[in-house]
Amino acid sequence: VYGPQRLADPPALLAGFRERLADALRDGYTGLRVVADNSAMLDGPERVAAWRRWEPVADMFMAAYPVTGVCAFDDERVDPETLSDVLALHHPTDT
Repeated sequence: VYGPQRLADPPALLAGFRERLADALRDGYTGLRVVADNSAMLDGPERVAAWRRWEPVADMFMAAYPVTGVCAFDDERVDPETLSDVLALHHPTDT
């Protein structure tokens, strides 16, 4: 999904997830669930900045469509300050 560069590209990711959602709905599923270890996405300042741009786009997409995303991060691989900063970007919704 994130390509060999492991760099979040919000427009491309959004288009890809929209396509996957459309496929799932067409195939009779009620939505899409995505679970991923995204530790590599926070490896270095460029990747962290890209992830920070992606996070609000992903939140809005999940709020508007039947999509659930679970992002996992290995706290042994990701700098604790970076992890705390990224986790603060999430806007949980009531379930």
